[in-house]
Amino acid sequence: MTKKTYVIQRRVASSDRNVSEGRKPSSVLKVKVGNVFDFPNIDETRQAARQLVQTMLATKRNPNKIKRETDASELKMRL
Repeated sequence: MTKKTYVIQRRVASSDRNVSEGRKPSSVLKVKVGNVFDFPNIDETRQAARQLVQTMLATKRNPNKIKRETDASELKMRL
């Protein structure tokens, strides 16, 4: 049995170059929304995907990578 996953793929402009340098190159971001069994219906999946797309367009970065960075920064080392 294979694992089924919802994924969104979106082309966003790169934030690496200034507008004065010419047209910004675009990059394709492929983001995992979640496993099929994590969502009870397709409407909730679509809503989660819309939120991820808004984050992608606002930050021009992979939202899952942003989440991993914030989770890692919240971890505290125990001695």
